[in-house]
Order: sequence, then structure tokens, then C-alpha cells
Amino acid sequence: MAIVPRDSIDSLSSIDEQETEKVVENFLSKNRNWFELYALENLDLNIVEKWLLLNNKKLCRCVPGSPSKNKSPFQRRKSVASGVLFGKPQTLQTNQSQIIDHHFLKPVLSDTFQIKSCLVRSSSFNSLFSECIEDKVEKENKLDESKEENFYLETENEKQDYMMNVLERSVFSNKDSASNSQLLKLLKSKIKLPNYNKLPNLEHKKEVKRSIKNKYELINYLIQDTSKEVLPKEVSEIIRQNLKVLVDCEYASLFMYDKAHGKLYAYKYDPLFSKCCRSNDYIINNCEMEFDVEASILGNIVQKGMPIVLNSDQIKYMRYDLLFEKQTDIEFKSILCMPIKNVDNEVIGVIQLTNKLEDNKTFNQDDIKNLENYLEFCGTVLTKSLMYYLCAYEYERCRGLLQVLHDLFQQQTNLEQIFYLIMEKAQIMLKCESCVILIDSQFEEPENSDSPLSFDIYQIGNSPSDRRHSTFENDGSKISRDLVNYVLSTGNKINLKDPYSDPRFDPTSDMECDYLIKSKLLMPIKNIEGKIIGLVRVINRLDSLPFDENDEQLLEVFCIFCGLCINNTLIYSKLEKSMAEKTVALDLLSYHANFPRSEMENFINKLPANENFSSINQLIQIDYLSSYKFDDFSLNYDEMILAVYTMFKKSNLMKTFKIDKRTMFQFLMTVRKNYRDVDYHNWNHAFSVCQSMFAIFMNSRISKFLHDTEKLALLVACLCHDLDHRGTNNLFQIESQSPLTQLYGTQAPMEKHHFNHCIMIINSPGHNIFSNVKPKTYELLISLIKEAILATDLADHLKCRVEFNDAVRNNANWMEQTNKVLLRKNLMTVCDLASSAKPWKIHKNVVNLVTKEFFAQGARERNELHIEPNEIMDERRRDQLPRLQIGWIDAVCLPLFQSCAHLCKTFEGHVARIKENRLHWSLLNEKIKIKDVIKS
Repeated sequence: MAIVPRDSIDSLSSIDEQETEKVVENFLSKNRNWFELYALENLDLNIVEKWLLLNNKKLCRCVPGSPSKNKSPFQRRKSVASGVLFGKPQTLQTNQSQIIDHHFLKPVLSDTFQIKSCLVRSSSFNSLFSECIEDKVEKENKLDESKEENFYLETENEKQDYMMNVLERSVFSNKDSASNSQLLKLLKSKIKLPNYNKLPNLEHKKEVKRSIKNKYELINYLIQDTSKEVLPKEVSEIIRQNLKVLVDCEYASLFMYDKAHGKLYAYKYDPLFSKCCRSNDYIINNCEMEFDVEASILGNIVQKGMPIVLNSDQIKYMRYDLLFEKQTDIEFKSILCMPIKNVDNEVIGVIQLTNKLEDNKTFNQDDIKNLENYLEFCGTVLTKSLMYYLCAYEYERCRGLLQVLHDLFQQQTNLEQIFYLIMEKAQIMLKCESCVILIDSQFEEPENSDSPLSFDIYQIGNSPSDRRHSTFENDGSKISRDLVNYVLSTGNKINLKDPYSDPRFDPTSDMECDYLIKSKLLMPIKNIEGKIIGLVRVINRLDSLPFDENDEQLLEVFCIFCGLCINNTLIYSKLEKSMAEKTVALDLLSYHANFPRSEMENFINKLPANENFSSINQLIQIDYLSSYKFDDFSLNYDEMILAVYTMFKKSNLMKTFKIDKRTMFQFLMTVRKNYRDVDYHNWNHAFSVCQSMFAIFMNSRISKFLHDTEKLALLVACLCHDLDHRGTNNLFQIESQSPLTQLYGTQAPMEKHHFNHCIMIINSPGHNIFSNVKPKTYELLISLIKEAILATDLADHLKCRVEFNDAVRNNANWMEQTNKVLLRKNLMTVCDLASSAKPWKIHKNVVNLVTKEFFAQGARERNELHIEPNEIMDERRRDQLPRLQIGWIDAVCLPLFQSCAHLCKTFEGHVARIKENRLHWSLLNEKIKIKDVIKS
């Protein structure tokens, strides 16, 4: 900091206090550099902001990294005090909304909010518009140190986001969430309008008039001046000033005509407005006044569309009342009234010029001609201005509604919270004193409601703590039953602008209220089916005006989304209940699906200590279990458990993956229990497929292409690949629209169900045979099991067999991942169809079981689905079985095993047995043909 000269300080101490101010000003003027450094170190930002406001400057957010030359090198504090521009506390109450023009939508401010950034416009319209995000009171003083913002002063030539600030109708979220911030960015208007310098005042325009001698040049100047604004209020003010310049008069007033309601309205800046007092003839509020067309001479102008000129004598004896004549002490000496028309020659406004100043003269034809030229352009400007306002109105309304819906649909877990949230948002949007929701109790909780006319009432008042819940029968507010019954029975809205004059209104309904009911709006709430489930009732706009058509439309749209929101919340509640029921059902299923541990322990205790199970059945030995000719029907169910255990142990997989003996037996017995008692797809088939895979591992060089993790996954997949099979195929599930297709879709629903059932067993306590593997290995095992079980869908095999055949013919590298996937999938199909490569006796028994199961499905299709079954499932065409088996072998089985024989010579025996079985079917088919010939 610069050092202040000593002699200056001495001079200050010796001067009178009265001279102090002048001396200080002189000192600061001479030492500007010192003052600048002092200000940078000591002045508070509030002082800077006040200076900006007084000098019509704007404080704007600067995007980080912005190349703007106006960017300040000094960092701004984390938040702008919301009351600094008004000299008020930082917490703004809802009654401060009175600073906003009521002609626009009612301002939407929550009880508390914090202004994040401010835009101060230089013109007279709207000294403060802000982009703000509502924050909770408790967070107001918590500043995020990591989010420092840089601010700079905008120059007058820069663009301003006009649409976002033209209407203070924003509805802010209660949650400062990332999604809400993203929504605000998406809703930010892309419309940019020029920010003009401060418009010239009346005196300046009069000086321009004196310097211009040609009246056409004057009109052209005034037209250019009028075109600088777009908002109706600002345009009206400029036109009013320009009228006084164009025709020298004491007062100039402009009234806009609302044809839909038959009203004229003017803005508050009109001098006549400030002189008049309150009257029942018209409404005066914060920004405008309005009155009926028939209330004055202006109504004649609206109806006839012709100008009227009155002198003092005519004013005395005319039959029309003069506006403000009784409310002011103005002496009306001369009056000129003219219409403002649009391009369709319709009256959209009226001007009234009072008391011409030139020697108390009256208005003449020259004045009318000049005004006609100017007002022709004014009609176009006002029309465009109103169109812009309506666009801005609709934009802000949709923007606010989207923000409200964003908050509503974020909370869909608690019905009561939804009701209170709806009421809070309705209060914010409509700016009303109270909101009540009536919800049909039967719709809300059908099982707890005895009366179809029972309603739950949720009410919220002026303060957030003013909440209560009651029923329709004992509600203390005595809501008018006539109104409620009318809305619920007809589905029509009710708007009581004067409740006490409406016979349907119960005067006792406001006895319990702390305020007089001045206006009331009721709107039905419907669910997604269009059924009325309740209603919303709002009372008393904060500006004391009745609810208008805009409020009705906004609340109607709001109620539509509220109905959807309530419906979604109820669906969520039902879903939660269903999830709870599912959890209970799964727990019950898990209990009954698991093999009893005590029985498993008894089973283990009876086994030989040396685990030599050949003493139980001599067939349970490795040489027989690894044979391709293994008899599927040689072991009983308990012996199959021992055989599978032997396979896992001899494969060294139990040791490699540290599988506990008791866990292994528990898993195998539970898997066996979860196979249904169907003819073919039962535990016997699962064991046969697993044995075939084990035989390949023991005899084929293919096992060299697989690591132990893949082998373990394939063996487990073989055991579980048909878990909970119902004896019907995927096509039957789709045709019958079974719950499995709803759960898993139409692509391999049975295979997906088998896999999920397998995972359920593995995750059951005491069944996880993978409990000792590393997490990555566990994930790999699960993914391999899923791949293998889904590969047993024949449709999947038909898609990939061409690719597999090409890989075999081209001697592919089977260690590559892509080829290994093909190999694993085809190995599952080989094992699933291994019965076709078994000796004829075993093969024929298996075919008989498969045919029996197919015939049962065909009977169900005919009886339940009323469709004709495929011939392979039609018992009436049993004699076609040999022919169908020949077709099955030629189309699927033989090509598959021939490809495997090219890959490994041990499969040549499979091919030979398949051809032998085909020969048997051919002989049977020939016998059937001979019988048919004999019969014919």
C-alpha cells in the first residue's frame, strides 16, 4: 500500500469536521492510485455490488476459462448475498414477490432461496432478474471452497439471456442435485436479445423534436425509438412518452384491450394512475389497473374504432364518464382518444391524450393525421410485443412445470411424501395460501378401505410445518361436500372467484381457517386409466386476485402429471410388496429345494472310509465311468451321486479348487432333488451328460485344449443344464405365454431358467463348491457355466455349427479364445446328444423316453393350447418315429460327430455307432412301409 504523506494527515487533524468531507474528497481525487489499492484490500464486495447497481452495470457469471477480455483478475467470493441489492437480509420471504409485475406470471419463490448470480438490466424494466437455484436454509452459509467463481463486468454491447429473465416464474428444486443442475442447463433459453443503452428520457426527445423541422423525420425518429423494446410494458411506456412528444399535451395514456374478457388495462407508471385512489370500478394492483369497456368513453372507441376529439364544453355535457375524473382533481380541458389497430384492423388498444399545451388549444386534424401515421406502426410493434410475451410466458410456464415434474418424479417411494410434495409444488406454482389433496382411500389402500367414498385429506398451509392428515369424515376444515361431490362425480373443475356468492359454497368451511376464503379452485386428479382418484383444492392467491384461466390450465396440466406420479408411486409400492413376497418365496423355495443336511450326513457316514465305491457297485470305477459305451441305466440315483463324486475326484478338480467333501455331496444331492420327475429330462439324463463329458476328458486329446477351470465349469454345467425342466420345450413356453417367457423373454427361456436355478443352489448356504477360489476365478467359472448351459439350446448350436465345421476343416488353433468358445459350446451339444452314439439297446431306451415326453407335450398342446402339435410330438403319428429319427440323425447328430472325428480320432467310434443306429431305424422304417403296403 502506498504511504500517505505526513503533511496531509496533519492538515486533516486541524480542519473542522464540516470541512472534513471536502478535504477527503480532494485528497482522494489527487491520490487515486493510493485509493485503488486501499479499496482492493479493504472494500467489501457488497459495496462493489451497490456501485454496480447505481451505475446500471451488470454482474455476470464468467465461465471458467473464458477468454473474455473483461474478466476480472480477482476471484469473487463463493456466493452473492441475496439481499445486498435491496439492502435486505439474505433470506427473502415470499411477500417480496410483490416487486414483480403481475401481468407476467406470479413470481415463484420458495420460503428461502439463495441467489447464485445476478443480471441487472440497464433499462427501466425489471431492475433485477436472477438465475437462482433454491437451497435449504441450513445449507445457505455452507460455501463450497472448491467451487470458486470468477465474475466480470459485461460491456453494453454484449448479449443478455433475455428469455430466462423476462418472467420470474421459475420453480426451484428442493434438492441441489446433479440431475437438477443438468436440467437447469438443458432448460436454459438460447434466445439472446441486445441490451440497449439507457433509453432517452422525455426531455431529450423534446430537444430532438425542436432540432427536427420535418414532421416525417420526427415520426421516423419516434418509430426507431419505439422499436428498441420488446416487452409490452416497456413498449407502452415508450409509446406514451412519444405521444406527448408528437402532440404536445399534459397527459398521455395508453390502454391495452383484452377482447376475450372485455377489459382495458393500463400500467402503473401512467401519471393518472398515481393520482387516482382505489375504487370498486377497476382493480389496482402492483403493476396495472383494469376496468370494463363500458366504464368510460374509451369503450366507444373500442366498439367503433374511430377517433374522438372533445373540447371543454363537450366534456361538460357528454353522456360518458371520464376515466379518473372522480378520483383526481385534474381539470379536463381537451381530450383526444384514438384506437390502435393491428394488421387485421382489429382494435388492440386505445390512447387518450389530455389537455393540449399550446395556448389551451384543442386537438386538430393535423394531430390526428400525425398520430395515425405513428399509431399504425405502434399497432404492429404492440402485436409483436404481445406475441413475444406470450412465447416467453409459455416458455417459462413449461420450464417451471418441467422443474416441478423433475422434483415430483424423483420421489416415488413414499405415497404420503408424494402428497405433501405435490401440495408444496402447487403452492409454489399458483402462489396460494393453502392447498388440500383428497385421495380416495380405496384407491390408496384397497385392502384397508370399506367405503368407496372414504377419503384421506392431506393439507398444507402457509408454513412448511403447517401440515396435517385427516379423513373426510372427521376433517376439521369442513371441506364443502357439495363441491367435492360435484368434482368427483362430473370430473369438472370448479373456480369460485367469489365463493360467498356461489350457492354450492359452504360458508362454514372457513370457520376453522385463520383467513377469509376469497377464491377457491378445485381440480380432479385422475389415474392412468382416467378414473378420478381424488382432487386438489387451492385457496386464495397471495396477490388477492381470483384464480384465472392461466391458473386453471396450469393446475389442470399439473394434476395430469400428479395422477401419473401417484400411479407410479402406487406401482412402486406394489413392486416393493412383490419383492418382499418374492424374498419370502425364495427363502421358502430354498428351504424345500435343499437336500436335508442330516440325511446327507447319514449318507456320508455309510460310505467306505477309503472311498472305494466299487464295493457298493462294481460299475463305479474309473474304467467304466470313462467309457463312451457307459450304460445310462446301470446305476440307481444314490450310486449316480457316488459316481459323480468319483469323476470330480479322479479329475483332480476337488484338490485343485479345494472343494470340501461334504459341500460336494450337499451340492450333488440338492441338484438331484431339483430335477423334476419327468420321463426324460431328469437327474438320470443330467448324470448321463456329465459322464459323457468326463469320458471325453479322459480319452480325447480335446482335453489338452482346456484348462482345469473350464473342465470344472463344463462338468457342473452338464449336471445343472436341465435343472427344473418341466418336460416341455421353449416353443411350448412361448405358445403358452408361461411366466418363464415373461421373466426371461422368448430367446432360450428354459436354458436361462436352468442357469438361474443353478446359481440359486450354488448361493445357498453349504452348497458353494467354489467358496475357496479367488474372486476372479469365481467370476470366470460362473460365466463359463452360463455359456455352457445356454449352448444346450439347439437353436444356438445350429447358428454356430457352420463356424465350428470351418474351424475344424482349417485346423484352427484351439487355444485361441474365439475357437475355444466354439469348442466348449459344441462339447456341450455332443454330450447332450451322446445317447445317439450309444449302443443300440441304450439308444433305443433313451429314444423311447424322449418320445414319451414329447407325446405328453403334444397332448397338452392339443388340449390346452388348442393347436396341432408337431408330428414328432403327435402320438397319433407314432408310426412315423423311425423316419423322424433318421431325419434327426442325418440333420444334426451325424454332422456334429463327424466334425468331432476330424478333430479327434476317438470320436470315430461315435460315428460308427450312430450309423449303426441309423441302420436299425431304417430297417424299422422299411417294415412300417411294408405293413402300410399290405394294409392298402
